[in-house]
Amino acid sequence: MPKDKTTNKLLKKLKKLLFAEFEEIIFHYGIPVEYLNPGSQTQRAIEIIRYAENNNELSKLQQALAKVKKPEAASHPDIHIQHLPTPSSQLLGRTEELNQLNQSFKNPKQRLMVLVASGGTGKSALTEMWLSQIAPNYGGVSRVFGWSFYSQGHHRLYTDSGAFFREVLPFLGQAQIPTDETDKGRLLADCLAQQPVLLILDGLEPLQLDNVGNDGSLKDSALRAFFTQLPRSLQQQNKSFVLISSRQPLVELKTWQDDSYHSLGLKHLSSADGALLLKTKGVVGTETQRQQLANDAGNHALTLALLGALLKQQYEGKIVEEWKTLNAELEPADNAQSNEDRHCQRILSWYQQNLPENNKRFLFMLGLFDRPLGWEEKNELFNKADWCKPLKNLSTTQLQSLEQQLETAGLLAPNPSATNGQQNARMQWDCHALIRSWAGKSFVSHEKAAFIQAQKVLFAYYQQLPAKQQPDSLEELQPLYRAVGHGCLAGEYQAAMYEVYYKRILREQEYYSSKKLGAYAQDLSALAAFFPQGWRQPEHTGLSVADQAWLLAAAAFRLMSLGRLSEALAPRAADLELSIKIKDWKGASTTARNLTDLHLPLGNLEQAAVSARQAVAYAQQTEDLFEQTTNYASLASVLHRQGLLEQAATAFKTAEEKQVQDDPESPRLYSTDGAYYCAFLLDLVALANNRNEYSKSEIAKFGIENLLLDCSPQEAIQEVLERAQYGLKIAQDYKEPLSIALDHLSIARAQAALKQNQAASNSFDLAVKAIEEAKKHNHLPPFYLSRANFQLQQGETNKARQDLDAAWAIINANNMELYAVDAHLLEAAYHQLIPNQQQASLHQQQAEMKISNTGYKLRELVPLS
Repeated sequence: MPKDKTTNKLLKKLKKLLFAEFEEIIFHYGIPVEYLNPGSQTQRAIEIIRYAENNNELSKLQQALAKVKKPEAASHPDIHIQHLPTPSSQLLGRTEELNQLNQSFKNPKQRLMVLVASGGTGKSALTEMWLSQIAPNYGGVSRVFGWSFYSQGHHRLYTDSGAFFREVLPFLGQAQIPTDETDKGRLLADCLAQQPVLLILDGLEPLQLDNVGNDGSLKDSALRAFFTQLPRSLQQQNKSFVLISSRQPLVELKTWQDDSYHSLGLKHLSSADGALLLKTKGVVGTETQRQQLANDAGNHALTLALLGALLKQQYEGKIVEEWKTLNAELEPADNAQSNEDRHCQRILSWYQQNLPENNKRFLFMLGLFDRPLGWEEKNELFNKADWCKPLKNLSTTQLQSLEQQLETAGLLAPNPSATNGQQNARMQWDCHALIRSWAGKSFVSHEKAAFIQAQKVLFAYYQQLPAKQQPDSLEELQPLYRAVGHGCLAGEYQAAMYEVYYKRILREQEYYSSKKLGAYAQDLSALAAFFPQGWRQPEHTGLSVADQAWLLAAAAFRLMSLGRLSEALAPRAADLELSIKIKDWKGASTTARNLTDLHLPLGNLEQAAVSARQAVAYAQQTEDLFEQTTNYASLASVLHRQGLLEQAATAFKTAEEKQVQDDPESPRLYSTDGAYYCAFLLDLVALANNRNEYSKSEIAKFGIENLLLDCSPQEAIQEVLERAQYGLKIAQDYKEPLSIALDHLSIARAQAALKQNQAASNSFDLAVKAIEEAKKHNHLPPFYLSRANFQLQQGETNKARQDLDAAWAIINANNMELYAVDAHLLEAAYHQLIPNQQQASLHQQQAEMKISNTGYKLRELVPLS
């Protein structure tokens, strides 16, 4: 059998294995552990195959695979759906929607369905009814897991998927949870390929950018990686099914094949179903009257449930004229809200004015949180929050009566601890997310002092929960992350930033949570509490300009680390403005360079050049030769990509002169600066080799009349090798993962230029492995693309296809237009080889268009090499 077919077959089998089976393969085959990353199972499978291939041990790997015995499937699935919300009312109608859900679930090609509708429309009720219909065997899957993100984002407290992954991965048999966000998502996708799973993700919108001023894409890196990897994983095993609900479409599905998922827009109830819902709530009158009332309320499920309960409680279920007066006179809802939200808000406003005082106190208490209220938090608030203390004086019977009244009104979810009609002691209190959001906003606007005092109670409470002053694990850190959010809501910004986040979570300059735990997403969630108006401006209450600049830099770095490059631009730019304001020229120099690093992959080359020149100017106002060196190299790299090669050569020359002044014992550029220069030299070699192909006008256009190598091309390539090896030794001495990867890539490209193909192949693999281990996902595309380019030159189209797909996944998820140019050019080369001339031409056209849009003129002058 051809080697490519053998490896592809092995990869498919390895990806299908359960976690324990995969570990058994590693044991039987005996691969040295240093060759395995702690990444997803797919990544590790590829590494095992490459190791076996390089050591001529594919047959040994096949023998190890044959020793693994598949366990017998469980007769009943494991179920974990307690985190799904309790619907505000029973499902009425929706027969067509249930049919469509069942059809998708039974369709082997459609393994994902999205329910798209506004809040309170009945998505949760539809999901609950469907799950009850397919119980108890749930279509033969082995596990059922449900999770709701719907409550998240209220008060800007939590906006990440960390808690979800901490529960779902162990439930699916994963003993270890990756620290890297992308690895979490890929691992979850692999889990769904290894076993048939029904996964329900409810209320995804808090983890999506809005679709008004933004594109609506996921801002959560782990889930973004999950949806990118999932279609490839489901090709291995198509029995898993994912059901999603959100207020807006999931744009990540645009890259999926149209027939592989189904998007269902959930409309409001029909007049007849709306009237029936009112009837079940006790509203009397004729069918025509109920239908008219349902129409007046927008046929919005939550609104009708609340309205029906209100009419039943206050007017014995009669459709009275007072409702019309109520509807007209109550304060109007925000103009930005939809009509159904406005109707719902009017009913809630009635309760704001008419609820008994203790009922209002209890409901407002729920608005302090972005999640259900737990027993311990309730007791803490009853004892210490001024607003809640009157509730402590209620007897058990009185408190249960209060809860029952709120339940009957539809304002409080039923007791989740109740079983078979028996009211067990409550352990948590919850309500619909729209009601919780209203309660929180109303609490702030009507009782601000009490709201702040209650948040101070929670701020203190969560700080004292961890057993250690500086907890070790991410799980142990969770109370402190919550403390930061509640501290900011209490107006204690300085204490939340310095005493909790900086001292206890980051461990000051150790940056423990991010560097040791990889908790970039959790850190960003905490930082979001300091930015109530968005990432451009942190709250300034009690924070100095230096504090604000620090917060901006911290937020920008974590946004960038999570691949949210476009979002990181605003805090970086604001940080630069503050650094200039306080005349912190070194800070301004560094921030301007970081801004350049954001603009480059996004393809904003003109803006990158502006910020790069700013970085050079600010560095010159310092005596810091390191800043001057690296900023000149950064500017040179931008000029290089713009095709301004003579200007780039001058900037690189200046950078190396500064390097000699700064450190005479290390006279050459190294690290990122050295990698930039090596890439430049290799392009000069390509230019020299192709110089006869350029006309005089083209030479004049690009300003390369005087740009000549001062040695032969072979000697220049040898210089690249020497420079990269020199940089690699320094990087290894200082244990700098990114620099190590970049130097391996420079070595690989130089070896390829020298036609040392086997050595180049090994070096490309080392480079890719190093950058994957470094978890620098923003830097991954050029590594995959460079190796794909080499593989295409060797005619290895299958391997090149894998690297192109890996690069595209990151490019598309992060809008990396600069790398998209090279990807399209390589796609054109790939399709010429397979061959498909039509696709090759389309990709060439796309590349040319993006070259024009980005200003990436280098690709008009020097081909990919």
